[in-house]
Amino acid sequence: MMKKSFTLKALINLFTFILFFSQAKSSSIFDDYLQQIEGEFDHTLSSANKYKVISRPINIEYLQSVKNLQDLDEKQLTTGVSADPLAIRDPSNGKFIRDNYDKTTALSLAISLGKQDLVEKFLMVVPDVNDLALTAWGFRQLYTLAHMALDPSFPKSSQPVPLEIRLAIVDTLFKKWANFNAIVKPNIYANPPLTAGKTHLACFDEVYSLQARALLYGADPTLKGTSFYGIDLGSEWNKFLMETLFKQYIEMIDLRKKTAPTPTVLQHLHDFAHKRGFDLKNLENLVAMGQKNAAQIEKFKSQKTKKAKSKVHHLKTIQQEFEKDFKSEIAKLKKNNPLLN
Repeated sequence: MMKKSFTLKALINLFTFILFFSQAKSSSIFDDYLQQIEGEFDHTLSSANKYKVISRPINIEYLQSVKNLQDLDEKQLTTGVSADPLAIRDPSNGKFIRDNYDKTTALSLAISLGKQDLVEKFLMVVPDVNDLALTAWGFRQLYTLAHMALDPSFPKSSQPVPLEIRLAIVDTLFKKWANFNAIVKPNIYANPPLTAGKTHLACFDEVYSLQARALLYGADPTLKGTSFYGIDLGSEWNKFLMETLFKQYIEMIDLRKKTAPTPTVLQHLHDFAHKRGFDLKNLENLVAMGQKNAAQIEKFKSQKTKKAKSKVHHLKTIQQEFEKDFKSEIAKLKKNNPLLN
């Protein structure tokens, strides 16, 4: 019995090693390809042509099958995929394709592999991050850039991307006006970005953290898809998500970072705080007044008159009081909420 058990364990270990090696090799090919694309991007002059470099549809299945970048066949790399997310024919030969199942782009690949610096560089030439031409095939459906950023396990990668990098990429997309409620139709599965990663990933902590960030950036928890039924933030099942959402919201306020939660999400945040004996309105009002006062300071600074200079001095004194009150509110909140410490 021990011999059989040992043999089974050995086989499992061998399978795990082979799987890891296979994924590592694939990831290396992806890395090498992105390095090549970055070089092409840097040597391309116009923004329009740079955009073509990073949005060009490529066949990820073919790329994954390549052992060395020197063996890459550019024609095969772009066969079987189309820039049109709803295309059913290969534009190069007219043959039927499987709804772009193998399509990705250099930009989507950089997002999914957590290449934060590269993503930021590529996005500099993207006029519309919600353009359907930038979609890639994800888990059973087409992914927008927002979907891709919220899915911590697609495509295969031997090295998991640290959560802080994934969150930073989501932050970057928000600054570029990414739509966190986008649904690409028609598809067998057509779900909003909030579903990305949730249906095929065991590491739910990461999924919740990414979902929370999207909710702070305008994702609608009530929005449904073909196999996604929304998120009830008041449910006990979503207690951990709500805690994560609240923690991130306070962190963003503390850092004075912009958020755009829907009225529904904001109400849940206020209810969550109220149940813990805290009124979020006080904190939010202090931030709003501080921002308004800071804008006034900049306005009078530009006037260069004696009266304006006196006004700036006065407003700076007020700003110091805002900061003092703000820090007091944050300290009070953290003292009464252990999850924030």
